[in-house]
Amino acid sequence: MAARILIIEDNATNLELMVYLLRAYGHSTVSASDGESGVALARQHRPDLILCDVHLPRLDGYGVVAALKADATMRHIPLLAVTALAMLGDREKLLSAGFDGYIGKPVEPERFVGQIEAFLKPRELTAATILIVDDHVLNREFLMTLLGYDGHRLLEASNGAEALRMVEAEQPDLVISDILMPSMDGYEFVTRLHANPATAQVPVIFYTAIYREREAMAVAQTCGVRWVLPKPSDPEVIRRTVQEALGMQAELAPARHMPEPPLDGRFHHFDDKVAQYLDELENSSRQLSRIADQSGEVDSAAAEHLERMTQRLTSSLSSLQAVSLRLTALIELGIELGAERDPGALIEIGCRVAQNICVSKYACIGMLDDEAEELSYFASCGAGVPARALAKAPRAGVLRGLLESRQSCRLNDVNGDPASVGLPAEHPPVHSFLGVPIASHERVHGWLYLVDKLGSEGFSEVDERVAVTVAAQISVAYENLAMYEEIKQHHAQLTADMNARIRLDEDLRRFRLAMDATADAIFLLDRSAMCFVDVNATACRMLGYTREDFLRAHPDGSGVGELESLEDLFRKLLSGEQSGAMSELQLHCQNGALLSVEVQRRTLRSGSTWIMVAVARDITERKEAEQRLLKLAHFDTLTGLPKPQPVLRFAGPLAASGGRTWLVAGRAIPRCGPLQECQRYVGPYHRRRTAAPVLQPAGGLFARA
Repeated sequence: MAARILIIEDNATNLELMVYLLRAYGHSTVSASDGESGVALARQHRPDLILCDVHLPRLDGYGVVAALKADATMRHIPLLAVTALAMLGDREKLLSAGFDGYIGKPVEPERFVGQIEAFLKPRELTAATILIVDDHVLNREFLMTLLGYDGHRLLEASNGAEALRMVEAEQPDLVISDILMPSMDGYEFVTRLHANPATAQVPVIFYTAIYREREAMAVAQTCGVRWVLPKPSDPEVIRRTVQEALGMQAELAPARHMPEPPLDGRFHHFDDKVAQYLDELENSSRQLSRIADQSGEVDSAAAEHLERMTQRLTSSLSSLQAVSLRLTALIELGIELGAERDPGALIEIGCRVAQNICVSKYACIGMLDDEAEELSYFASCGAGVPARALAKAPRAGVLRGLLESRQSCRLNDVNGDPASVGLPAEHPPVHSFLGVPIASHERVHGWLYLVDKLGSEGFSEVDERVAVTVAAQISVAYENLAMYEEIKQHHAQLTADMNARIRLDEDLRRFRLAMDATADAIFLLDRSAMCFVDVNATACRMLGYTREDFLRAHPDGSGVGELESLEDLFRKLLSGEQSGAMSELQLHCQNGALLSVEVQRRTLRSGSTWIMVAVARDITERKEAEQRLLKLAHFDTLTGLPKPQPVLRFAGPLAASGGRTWLVAGRAIPRCGPLQECQRYVGPYHRRRTAAPVLQPAGGLFARA
């Protein structure tokens, strides 16, 4: 069908492309380059559809949609936004402003005309505003995609409270709602919707999971909802149900480019097989009924018995389908829990699934440590659950019994008072209760409880088994997550230890480089183990041994051969003064030579052991210099004969004088110059002599002051 289309676009290239594509498919076009001209042309030509850019001169796209939707004669014309806006929330912003659809830039020629023609259906049959209420975004997107092909103006909300606000603001012609949702469920939403006279006549379709279709039918009858669609449903069934709820009885044309409905779950093949068995059974039932009616030999009692049997089989297989879908949901729960790494998100998933499968009004999960008086994690589904009060009293009333007995508890005749089961007074009314512990073989992690079975007077044994299964899956996933966190901590600790070991190895490497670079020999001795711990390269060069020789030496009296001198060295180093004072030692080298060293020892504590650090300095050259000086003092350099020693007669008193002043010929001579040099050289010599000094204390040339 050819249509007249108004294009409001300020970009000449984009405008030319859209005009070319639309005219190629037989549509006529009118164009404007700014918002004000576009509004004027829309009122003048009354087009079948309007394409409008958002960023326009003089009047932008939001101003255009506001002006046209405010005009009662123009608001029925579909208005599509054609823009490059692609940020999160832009689509919702455009739709909430009044646009009926959204086409992104750059325009895709292969899809552009098809997208436009989807909004060119006869408006007298399909033009309606439909609000889709579901907490799962994929379900909303599926319905919006499907119903969008019929030209409806579609709105979406994620819970009942948001849907109530949108109903008051948008006045939709139809509402499609899930039953179990956070914040406000479908039952409460419809009850409030019908309680308001302005919205009481808005038709509602319940769109819920097929494994709780029976409960959904009961809830629908209670709150006055006529239509219930199971998830998943055939797209044609959904479209026809929507047309019936809108009062549009015209025959539906096949939708253009009808997409395949999304498959609800990974195990759809099994569910389709069960549905196929149901269809075959119903066909068999009808055939058996016709045979019974046509056969004159079968009496009425036999026909009635046959009818009862077929009904029982049908009911049994329906139950089988519900059980299979519950089983599918449990399997998918295990997969979802196994992929979660956040404990809080994990129990929120479990809480939502438990509420959905068991079809309860409220669901709560609390996790706590052993002997803890407050919850570590808490999740709830349903409005009005006192999270803070439950978190501070996790062992009150029936919850204590779940933790202590490790047994499930099912109560179906509660008077509505939450205090009767030990729950906080501010808890919503309780008419039926199902609680199960979340426990493993080793310990109890927490509890899961459900309140008020929807569509029934109480929870069944099947609900209890399902809840126990959900709790077991949560327990396994929670323990696995705890082990995962423990592994992460161990990994972090091992990483820290490894980094510390690397730093320690680097420090040891630098320490050894520093030790090996020193001119002094360094010995590390373990006093308790009686062995060398380490030596530096200088010590090895000084004595002629390798480091391995030092480490093999043990001063236990068993040393033989070349290691005997090292064991003697160990005993000499260990027996000396350990306060840091200097001392001289004679050490034996590997080649048998004697080595004079000056040693300083200190003892340090290393953990539970004591380590002695001995630093030895080679003083061989110093000793040789002293010997040369003594030789020069006593022997003539040229002749090699002993020198006369007159000065030795007063060497003793001179050396023992210390810092006193001497009187020479009655004059005071300070301790400096030749006298000081004399005392410096004769002092050591005098200490080795045993003869008494000849110098008299007074009456001669020298006298002490």
